Amino acid sequence: MMKFKIITIVALVVFISLTASKRNNKYEKNPKGMSFCPQGSFEMDRISNGDTIKSTVHLRSFWMSDEISNKEFRVFYDYLKTNPNKSIEYVDLNPLAGKNISNINNDSAQPTIVKIPHQDLFANHISTDVFKNDADKENYFLDSKFDNYPAVGMSKKAAMAYCIWKTKTENDKLTEKGKPHIMSYRLPTEAEWEYVNSQGVVKKHKKITSELHPINEGVLNGFGFYNLTGNISEWVLNLAEINGENHNIAKGNSWCNSDLRQVVPLDTKSKEIGFRIVRDYIGN
Repeated sequence: MMKFKIITIVALVVFISLTASKRNNKYEKNPKGMSFCPQGSFEMDRISNGDTIKSTVHLRSFWMSDEISNKEFRVFYDYLKTNPNKSIEYVDLNPLAGKNISNINNDSAQPTIVKIPHQDLFANHISTDVFKNDADKENYFLDSKFDNYPAVGMSKKAAMAYCIWKTKTENDKLTEKGKPHIMSYRLPTEAEWEYVNSQGVVKKHKKITSELHPINEGVLNGFGFYNLTGNISEWVLNLAEINGENHNIAKGNSWCNSDLRQVVPLDTKSKEIGFRIVRDYIGN
């Protein structure tokens, strides 16, 4: 039997959250396109050495988006293409996370600045032709009729790079206006994703379909999010270890796959996997 071991990867940037007892927030307005997820606790299944263990998880408040759309991701993709010689940069607080640290010099554990070349991202981590054999969706990523459909075909690395780029883009604009910076965007942890998904179904959109559909249609859950299940599977921050090798995790079944949790190779780019983003909440 394969042994699965959940490993929480270190966030790309420092995320500082303050617990919020009320939804009223004197520090920041509701982020555009995101909804509030209040602090809470829930029972979550954890997989360890092939065994499923149920445990109580406590989470602080955060914001979450619906699935990132083709239109949103296309802006990022175009930026990469028009600035091929630049890089996405972030601080890796613990470069040894998820690795065998035996016989490694302690200096290697120090935070490091990581640079991801734009050319590497659009050449190796984003696929715009995942539907090349589907006549109805052949130009899925670029055709405006699919603007409001979920973006797919990016590796988890590209999804994380999108979060870094979006944070920097918005903070640069705030700097110009002399305003304070926002908290960083990132992928949700598996626990955060499960917490939101645990809120149950409120209603089903009248246009609900088992086929790939727009991000604002489908099953609506208790926190006001569409498509936690159905439509596409979604990248989360966590890693899973299989036979000593790290793999990525995608949550939620998709339009073409019934698995609620996929464990896939690190550089996977799929027509059924996209992502949504979160931002830590600061409030009173």
